[in-house]
Amino acid sequence: MKSALTSVCCLLLALTLLPTSVRADAIDDYLNSEMTRQHIPGLVLGVIRDGKLIRKQAYGMADLELKLKTEPDMLFEIGSASKSLTSMVVMMLVEEGKVGLEDPIAKHLPDTPGMWKNITVRQLLNHTSGLPEYATIPEFTITEEIDGKKMLDALGKMPLDFASGTAFSYTNTGFFLLGLLIEKETGKSYEDAIRERILTPLGMTHTVSCDPYALTPGRASRYMMLGPRLVNSPSTKPTAAFSAGLWLSNVEDMTKWDAALREQKFLKPASYEEMWTALRLPSGGRRPYGLGWFVGSMSGHRVIWHPGNSGGYSATLTRFPDDNLSVIVLVNLYPVNADGLARGVAQRYLPALKAAVLPEQTDPDPERGKRLHAALDKLVAGDLSPDLFAPEMIGPLSTPRGKMQRQGLTALKNITHFGYVGIEQTPNVTYTLYRAITPERTFTVRFALLPDGKISDILPQMDPLPEPQAKPTAPVGETKP
Repeated sequence: MKSALTSVCCLLLALTLLPTSVRADAIDDYLNSEMTRQHIPGLVLGVIRDGKLIRKQAYGMADLELKLKTEPDMLFEIGSASKSLTSMVVMMLVEEGKVGLEDPIAKHLPDTPGMWKNITVRQLLNHTSGLPEYATIPEFTITEEIDGKKMLDALGKMPLDFASGTAFSYTNTGFFLLGLLIEKETGKSYEDAIRERILTPLGMTHTVSCDPYALTPGRASRYMMLGPRLVNSPSTKPTAAFSAGLWLSNVEDMTKWDAALREQKFLKPASYEEMWTALRLPSGGRRPYGLGWFVGSMSGHRVIWHPGNSGGYSATLTRFPDDNLSVIVLVNLYPVNADGLARGVAQRYLPALKAAVLPEQTDPDPERGKRLHAALDKLVAGDLSPDLFAPEMIGPLSTPRGKMQRQGLTALKNITHFGYVGIEQTPNVTYTLYRAITPERTFTVRFALLPDGKISDILPQMDPLPEPQAKPTAPVGETKP
């Protein structure tokens, strides 16, 4: 009896010594609420703090037809998060002296079209090449097998979206070419080069090609929304995804990848700094992308991330390096803002990440406010007036991908109030903030302005909704049983 009582007391003492910074169900409440709101079938979460995987948890269903629950070690396509693997091998080749960042791509791929001759390796890595997006051409979709040569020949007959190096426009085409560069300079297939240089050294044994015909144990089923209906999604084809989005992975392997980045394996510190520095355009404007990674800040905290959306899946590895916190989100639905979910989780570990809703102030320049309000209305209506918008914004938003992005601005229709909030200084750019209120939601809109007053970037962000109702349970530690 005494022994049993002693054991219980020891257990209670141990529980009281566990960290209490995060209530175990606070994450559950948040993710379950978002999964319901966004119709997400299944999700796996990984939280890495101080180099340790402190939370690995599965939610929802991996297969709706078979009523199969999601398991923590299941595999999901990571889509464009694969680009960080591609960029790592390119930077290895740079350090080995086989490739230069300022090399014209034609130096390594002499059969590329003539109008691409001045596009550099750096411009492929940071999406400033001006190359058209192959995934928006009807005959070359990621859900169909692609003949790479035919695709490049077709793109070579199209004009560039803008002069190389003058604007930023996210595109898979540049990373497709980087895969060909890797094959040329390593003498191996892209898949073998990634496996030999990254996956095998790190023990990432579960990270494999997204080949839909392969029997891949533990692969979650894929879904998409078709209007109001949740349906099975077409699969991504490896020849289409290639070096822009080939890989399937799981939380365990993504944790190993995160550790390699944290410990700065494979590359010199200067190369990591180059990869994680936001690009500067000739106009002086900045964009939140380095070399194969998005880079920015969240409430003053540095964040480095790369999301991915592919046939039936969404994913992210979102890292807060100065806070020693990383969040992995893997989802079997396309499309989902997995990075947004990861940031929501991160806020519950680091409350300082949660942005306060800033109060409005008296506008020191009311005419500017009227002009920016009019510009936002014109942008939503599809009018990219050169009197209001800088060329570096007009060019990318005029592309097929840009037109798709502009559709996402329809939530800013019918603004009923537009008020000045203030100025925000970030490490990369200064934003002028306004609050835009519509009948449905309230937004804080960040405008990046050039010295001539033209808009070089617009970042609308929905102000937070009320927190989901938490379950009345006592605080526990950071791990889940």
